[in-house]
Amino acid sequence: MDESSGAAIAVVVVAVLLGLGLYVFSSIALGKVFLKLGEQAWKAWVPIVNTITLLELGRYSALWVIGMFIPAANLVALVVFIMAVNNVNRRLGHGGGFTLLYLISFPIWAGVLGFGKSVDTGWMPGIAATGYVPFAPVTLLSLAPAQPAVPTPVGHNAAPSMPLASMPPAPPAPAAQFAGPPLPPAPPAAFLATAPPAPPAPPAPPAP
Repeated sequence: MDESSGAAIAVVVVAVLLGLGLYVFSSIALGKVFLKLGEQAWKAWVPIVNTITLLELGRYSALWVIGMFIPAANLVALVVFIMAVNNVNRRLGHGGGFTLLYLISFPIWAGVLGFGKSVDTGWMPGIAATGYVPFAPVTLLSLAPAQPAVPTPVGHNAAPSMPLASMPPAPPAPAAQFAGPPLPPAPPAAFLATAPPAPPAPPAPPAP
């Protein structure tokens, strides 16, 4: 092994160690940024997860990360990601200068925000400006359409509700009809059988 090959190996080792050190420093600093905005710090260590988290913290849909891998849509997705980073800066009380700092040097940007005194100011971008729609679970109650209220005509008062005590009783139910042949009609009174009258008593004989 000559001196040229040894120098090349040393350069590669130094570059790998430097890149690994920058990755560790940036992940720790970005994790502190996530903690300030209410996210978990471990998401800063995963390459694609940290991008999704920055999009969501900037109130943009996480689906934009898919556009970064599409040739025609990656430029639009990159612009959306930069706008999300700008919203993150504004939430921490900084302006567009920190967005430019992110584009120039990401480790410095993460270090200043993570280890600095930046706190969450509570600023939130509007939904119409960002197009961010939070996820909401769909339930059966949310699918049922609401019944529209019937408006009361002008000049007419709604009928007062009648209390249960003053309501008229329900009509009685009709008697049940028994199945079978109809009964014969009753005979008239003139044809009813009557007993014959008793004979008159004989006169008593005269006394002697």
